[in-house]
Amino acid sequence: MWRLPGALALMLLIGGCTVAGSAAIAPYVARPAGSVSAHVVPAPAGFLALAPNGTTAAVADAAHGVCLVPVVGESDRVCAATTVTGRHPVTAMFAPDGRTVALGQGVDARGRGTVALVDVATGGVRPIPPVPPGGGTSFYVNMAWNRQDGHLLLISGSSDANGLSTRVVDVDPASLVPRVVAVATGPYEFQSGHFVVGGDSAVFTAYRVDQIPPDLIVIDTATGTRREFGPLGPGGTQAVPLAVAPDGRHAVVGFSTYGHPGPPQVLDLKTGALSPLDGVKGDYALAAYSPDGRQLACVTSFSVSGIGTSTEAGAALRVQIVPAGFAAVTVGTVRGVLPADAGLAWSGVDSLGITSPTAMSGNAVAGWSLG
Repeated sequence: MWRLPGALALMLLIGGCTVAGSAAIAPYVARPAGSVSAHVVPAPAGFLALAPNGTTAAVADAAHGVCLVPVVGESDRVCAATTVTGRHPVTAMFAPDGRTVALGQGVDARGRGTVALVDVATGGVRPIPPVPPGGGTSFYVNMAWNRQDGHLLLISGSSDANGLSTRVVDVDPASLVPRVVAVATGPYEFQSGHFVVGGDSAVFTAYRVDQIPPDLIVIDTATGTRREFGPLGPGGTQAVPLAVAPDGRHAVVGFSTYGHPGPPQVLDLKTGALSPLDGVKGDYALAAYSPDGRQLACVTSFSVSGIGTSTEAGAALRVQIVPAGFAAVTVGTVRGVLPADAGLAWSGVDSLGITSPTAMSGNAVAGWSLG
C-alpha cells in the first residue's frame, strides 16, 4: 500500500481533489442568473424561519414552544427544551451551518429580551448570558448571524441612572461568551429594530431625540469603529438596511415611506453614496447576497390582477437576481405578502430562506429554492 507524501496530499486537498476517499468542499460559485428559476417553498403552520438546507423550518408550537419540522412530509418534531414564556415576539434564526438556532424571547427594539442557542438535532438549549452592564439591568434587543465567521451578533441594551444605551456584542457559539465590540447607541439615541451583518460590518438604524428619520450606523466589528450617516434617501423616508455584502463594503437599503417606497438601493458603507440597482422593479421587501457575494437576490412586492390561475386583484412578490455589474433578472413571482421586518438569507445550496418576526400561517411563503 502506497501513500502520497504529506505535502503533496495537502496540496491536492486544497485544490479540491480527492485523497484516500476524503474530498475538499469546493467553494460556492453562483450560477448564471439567466439559467435560474425560483421555486416556492411553502411555509408550515406557525412558520418562523427556514433552515439553510431549505427543507427544515422552525415553527411556533402551541404545546411545545418552538419546534423544528420538515417543510414537506410527516416526521417527528424536535422541540426546544425550554419554556416559551409568552413574552413577544418569539423569534428564531438558523446559524449559517444550519446546526443551531438562535431563539429569542422578547427580542425587539422596545423589549427586554433573552437569547438561547438550540441544537437542531437534539433540541438542547444553551442560554446566552447577559452582558454585565456595570450597574442596572442588561437584555437583548436584536440579533443576526454572521455568515463569514459563524458568530452571533447581538445588540445588548442596558438601563442605568444615565438612561438606556446599547452595545454590539459578538458571541462565539462554542464558548457562549458575549464579547462587547462597540457602543451602539447612547442615552439620547434609540434602536429602530433593523440590524444586518456581513463581513466586518454590522449595520443598524437608530433614532435621535432631535430628529424623526433615523441615522444609519455602521460598526466595524474588527476594530470597534463606529461610522454614522445622517438621514439617507428622499426627504420624509426612513432607511431600512436589508443585507450586507460578505466583504462588508456595501449594504442594500430600502426606504420606508407612506406611499410606494420603490426598489432598494446599494449603499457604499465607506462614503454613504447610494446607487440604484439596474432593473429591480417594485417596492422593496427582502434582499440577500449570494455566499460568494457576486450576486444579489431582491424580493419586491407589487400589485397584480392575476398570477397563475388567480384572477383576483391582490399583492404579489417578485424574486430577482442581480449579478454584479449587470441588470436584474426576474426568476420567479408568487401571490402573497410578507410580514414587516422579515429577513432573507441565501445559503450554499441555493436556498433563499425567510426569517419572520411573527409566526406565519401555513401555505405562506417560507422561501425559494433556486433551480
